[in-house]
Order: sequence, then C-alpha cells, then structure tokens
Amino acid sequence: MNNINQTIKRLREASGLTISELARRSNLKLPHVSRIESGQYKTLTLPTVRALSDGLGISLSRFLEELGFLNDRVNKPSF
Repeated sequence: MNNINQTIKRLREASGLTISELARRSNLKLPHVSRIESGQYKTLTLPTVRALSDGLGISLSRFLEELGFLNDRVNKPSF
C-alpha cells in the first residue's frame, strides 16, 4: 500500500525542499506538516492536500496520482 506520509516526504525531497520550506510554501504550520510526514495523521482534508500540492509546485491531479488515488491498479490509501 502507498503510504501518504512517505509519498509526501519523497516528493518534498525530490523538490529539494525542507519541511520548513514546504510548510511556508503551503501556508501550513510547520508542526502540522511535520506530523503529516511522520505519519501521525491517518486522514487529510482536501484543503490540506491542495495546500501541499501547491507547496510542492505540482498540480492537484498529479499529487493525487502520486498518492495512488488516480491509478486503479494501486491500493488506495484512505484520507
């Protein structure tokens, strides 16, 4: 199964961003982003997903695809 937190961390690192930079670019608080990446949250709201995709500089559809939501062949994590 595709882990949301691991995917977000992978995308952040691939973008060359620190957690602080992603939080700033996403307009989210640093502790919130840190908890997301550490897997403390099992669900995310659509506004948070949108903010993270904006912060990563990728489209919402690509972000959802990376998370496994737009690919029928992958087990879908729950939000």
